[in-house]
Amino acid sequence: MGRGDGDTTILRVLFVADDAGEAGLLAQQLERTGYAVTSECVADASALRGALTGAPWDIVLADHQVPGLNALDSLAVLREVAPDTPCIVVSEAIGEEAAVGVLKAGAQDLLIKGHWARLAPAVERELGEARQRRRQRASLESSELRFRTVVESMGEGLILTDVEERILYANPRMGVLTGRSPAELEGQVAYRLLMPEEHWARQEERNRRRLQGVAEEYETEIVRPDGERRWVRVSAAPSRDAGGTVVGTIGSIADVTERRSALERVRRLNAELQETAAAYHQLANFGARIERLHDIDALLDAGLEDLARQLRLDLGVYYLIEGGACHVARLWGAVPDGLRALQEQPMPVGTGLVGTVAASGEGTLSDYPTWEGALPEFVALGLRTQLTLPVKRRGVTVGVISLAAFGRKVDLDDEDRLVAEGFVKRLENALERVEYIRELTTTREQTFRALGVALEYRDYETKGHTDRVVERALAFGRALGMRDGELQALQWGAYLHDLGKIAIPDDILLKPGRLTAEEYAVIKNHTVYGYEMTRGIPFLPEATRALIRNHHERWQGDGYPDGLARDAIPLEARMFSLVDVYDALMSRRPYKRAWTHAAAVAEIGGMAGTQFDPELTGVFLELVERAPHRA
Repeated sequence: MGRGDGDTTILRVLFVADDAGEAGLLAQQLERTGYAVTSECVADASALRGALTGAPWDIVLADHQVPGLNALDSLAVLREVAPDTPCIVVSEAIGEEAAVGVLKAGAQDLLIKGHWARLAPAVERELGEARQRRRQRASLESSELRFRTVVESMGEGLILTDVEERILYANPRMGVLTGRSPAELEGQVAYRLLMPEEHWARQEERNRRRLQGVAEEYETEIVRPDGERRWVRVSAAPSRDAGGTVVGTIGSIADVTERRSALERVRRLNAELQETAAAYHQLANFGARIERLHDIDALLDAGLEDLARQLRLDLGVYYLIEGGACHVARLWGAVPDGLRALQEQPMPVGTGLVGTVAASGEGTLSDYPTWEGALPEFVALGLRTQLTLPVKRRGVTVGVISLAAFGRKVDLDDEDRLVAEGFVKRLENALERVEYIRELTTTREQTFRALGVALEYRDYETKGHTDRVVERALAFGRALGMRDGELQALQWGAYLHDLGKIAIPDDILLKPGRLTAEEYAVIKNHTVYGYEMTRGIPFLPEATRALIRNHHERWQGDGYPDGLARDAIPLEARMFSLVDVYDALMSRRPYKRAWTHAAAVAEIGGMAGTQFDPELTGVFLELVERAPHRA
């Protein structure tokens, strides 16, 4: 539909009728109401199909009874060829059952001949609804594109399967993990293609539980086309249709082969140590101690102290290999006068005992003054016994541990050296575990931040909002004495709090003016949408999902979506509502200026006990006074 001269609207009408004269009368009726009608009249299915494929039409007006082409036949062709084009059926008097059949078949309206006063309003209404459908479809396609972009850039594999475990979709990362392209994966029965046959029975039992609505996380083996076996962690959850029926599985897959290999190495080491339990009692205590540590520096400090004490040595030093040299990274024990200045100078790889071990990757136990490569400055400091061991990650030397005695010789035998190597091996595994946990946590946080930032780019006026509210929410949590796990749940919730806005149409979310009541009702649904979108993420804490759902609740109970009041509102949601509102007040939007800090503080303080938890409000306002908003 286009615009002609003056206020005339060009209307492209396709008539389905065996009487061209009657079609002309309908065109005249529309022209009297301001349309400039361009039309064609067809009377059989072949001509209808040709007209629909040959040109775009704004609307179809179909006679109910055309010989050889009744309204139901016309609607069937229309659904096949041009399903987005609205159709109004024109009929003589028609029975109720026939009328219902026509409307069920896809007609937008039914018009009785002779009641031409209804023609123009009906056409105008259907044209408007068609435009609205096109806008909604475009918005949905845009949201789907954004979501697909996130899914296809994930660091983990993602697959969707039907109830028979046939793969409907696999992201690119899944191709990297399995050695097969997404096109090769799609249509195949997942477990029969990817798993060794000995795992099939167990996987079939898991699939039966999934059809009963059970989500679970497990580890299993897959076989790549070249025969290589890899271990993967699978997080699988049932996929449901709009009616709640399980229609398949959504699963995320991560390669854990290296982690399992590391754990297997630990198990083998433990088995060996059992043979000399007395000698390795301290090693076992050390292992138990580092299992509780999640910080690399703390692990190194614990390792140096325990090992030096066990071997009766004075000093333990950890050197990190970077840029072709060994740099002191951690140190335990008494440092002789003059040694610290020497240690501040990087030791080139290949120079001195530490540099030699760094280059060779082989440990050395020496009576230092008699070693052929001894450096005079260290001999002068009284260095006598030195045990130097490489620290490796995935077979590559990344650091060196040096344990030494000054001014006295300590006799160390092969058993002492085995104990020391056992310590280092446990330390390597622990360092790898901590690094893996840190990488995994960082990957998840980066993914969640990417989702939050992606929403900002949808509405550029909110740029920077995600990082600001995450930073302030964490500061608020620390001020309240939250533990690490609670802070992480709060942080993830802050990243994902507006996730549900992905499902809000652009013409509502980005509307520059005031929203209507109906539009505001749609906006409010974003909290529920976000909550439902995160239902299938097994590692996501419930506190995070509660923040997403309930951060628009109000202390006095008139918020949304659940109308919760007072302490029934989850703590994280009560906290974040303060953070979110403060940032919104202090930020410029198309419909308002940024508030001053004083005005924002006054506004929030005035809503304590109505919108906000009064006790939390006091803590929050003290916090923002110390660290006001920054754009």
